[in-house]
Order: sequence, then structure tokens, then C-alpha cells
Amino acid sequence: MSTVVLLQKWRDSGAISADQFDTLIAIVRKERFSVFVELNVLLYLGVLSLVAGVGWTINTYFADLGDAAILIGLTALLISSLYYCFSHKPGMVVDYILYLACLTLAAELAYIEARFEVLRDHWDYYILLSASASFFFAYRFDNRPVLSLALSTLAAWFGVKISRFDLISSDSLRAAAIGYGLIVSCGGLLLAHHGIKKHYLETYLHVGANVLLSRSCQAP
Repeated sequence: MSTVVLLQKWRDSGAISADQFDTLIAIVRKERFSVFVELNVLLYLGVLSLVAGVGWTINTYFADLGDAAILIGLTALLISSLYYCFSHKPGMVVDYILYLACLTLAAELAYIEARFEVLRDHWDYYILLSASASFFFAYRFDNRPVLSLALSTLAAWFGVKISRFDLISSDSLRAAAIGYGLIVSCGGLLLAHHGIKKHYLETYLHVGANVLLSRSCQAP
């Protein structure tokens, strides 16, 4: 009895579902099937795991490693990631290597301020710098995950700026979130109207709508 016939019997008897049958029969017949989503998830989790591991190492062993070793290591990771992105054609791997580079830059800036307090009360400009770099790379490499990161980082900077005015209350935070959501949505519409990365409009509207709904729907 062939594997195909056996699978058909399992399907007919209810041992496997129709979707499972379609997946297994494609493998048996050596048909091509997409693993795009699975690869994206694995790459995304891999990048986050790597950054989390770097962060844990720095937090746990920074006293033993020293500032120079940590900064050299982060800089080397950042430069090598950017070199890979600039020296290879755009693709799935480049997208997530670029995402890694942006996260590494943010981590390095955070470490510099935490250890040396260069900007002190104006430390929020590190967040703005990180957001600006992410915007640049998102448009340079046509990378929507990095664009989402840039918009999220900009939202963090926006929130820090609002907090400087001693307006921390439910109403003020709600107003700030609604304002940010409208700015992001209108900015995306304006850029699309001028023909600048029209396919980014969905990301702008998605982020803007999420912010608007998350704050405007909360009870006062």
C-alpha cells in the first residue's frame, strides 16, 4: 500500500484532517510549499533572543568585562550587521540583520548614557537618535519591521517629552497618545500622497490606529 493511499484512508476515516492531509501529501509528493511565515518567525525570535542574550550578559558581567570591552563588542556587532546589509541584496535575512543592527544601536546608546551620563537631563535625545536612525535604515532598505521599530521608538520619545511637562495623568496621557496616533497616521498619508514609499502607508495607519484605539477606548 502506497503512502498516498494510506494517507487518503486516514483522511477518510477522520484520523487526520483535510488540512493535515494536504500538508502531508505535498511532502510525500515532494511538492513545493511556502515556509515564508515560519522563517520570518524564526528569524524574528532569533534576533530578539540574541539581543536579550547580549543584554543579559552586559547586565550580569559588565563589572568583569569593563566598559571598553562592552562598547567594543556592541560596536563590532553594529558595524558587522550594517556591513552585511550594505554588501548584500535586500531579502529576508538582510531585513532581520538590519533589525538587529537597530536594536544594537539602541542598546549601545542606552549603555553609554547609563554608564557615563553624557546628556544627563536630556537623555531622551538618545531615543530620538535611535528613532531617526531606524527611520533612515527603514527607508534606505525598504524594511517595514524596522519602520515599525522606528515608529515605536518615536512614540517612546514622545511619551518622555510629555512627561517632562508634569502632565502625568490619565487624561493627559490619553490626549498625548491620540495626538501621536493622529500625527503618525497623517504623516503616513502625506508621504503616500507624495509618492514616497506608498506601501508603507499600511504600517503608519496600523501603528496610528493601535495607539488611538488603545488610549481612546480606556475608561477615564
